Amino acid sequence: MKRNNFQLFEGIIGNSGNIRYFLENRIINAILETFEATQILDEKKAGVYYAVVSTYSQQGTLGILKYHVGRLQESEEIIEERMDSAYIKTFEQIRNIVEYEVPKLLCLFESLFQQAGRLLGHNMDDFNMSSIIRFFELGITTELGLFLVEFGFPADTIRDLERKVPAIGRMEALEAVAYLERNPKMIYNIMDTYERELFSRAEKVLQKRK
Repeated sequence: MKRNNFQLFEGIIGNSGNIRYFLENRIINAILETFEATQILDEKKAGVYYAVVSTYSQQGTLGILKYHVGRLQESEEIIEERMDSAYIKTFEQIRNIVEYEVPKLLCLFESLFQQAGRLLGHNMDDFNMSSIIRFFELGITTELGLFLVEFGFPADTIRDLERKVPAIGRMEALEAVAYLERNPKMIYNIMDTYERELFSRAEKVLQKRK
């Protein structure tokens, strides 16, 4: 990795597990542009990836769906067929690009950037992008959510929790647990009996890690 390319990403050295930093600074866009410039990605594929991943990073699945619905507005297909087509294209792109291709590219970037950092004299011992890679694999964005998925909690329920309780996105895991304890109706409205029991066990493990 050339020094000028490396400098584009120096800010991530101390934020390699910070999903918010990664998304707000649109780091994935810069990575895709760099891979295109170095011909790791061809121009056509890079353009598609850029559009899909940029939209997903900022607006999630709904953003991609809105894009495809908008493109089909002028179609002569009946409304039901247009919506079916939009959903199919949306979930194909999420499965094939967001959840499969992008994590592979991020693993490659992580390896290249880590090695380049060491060669340039940076301490890269704590550089670890696993949280960001899991975000694209699973769509889980909070510290609490990442802990819960490692604990075996259903990813769909975690995503539902993050969507319905966006406040936890600004909190560390323990802080988010305390917030949910103060608002138990949120847990009862989202989790079934098994999930509530699992959440309680996960909470105890998290407390021990404190």
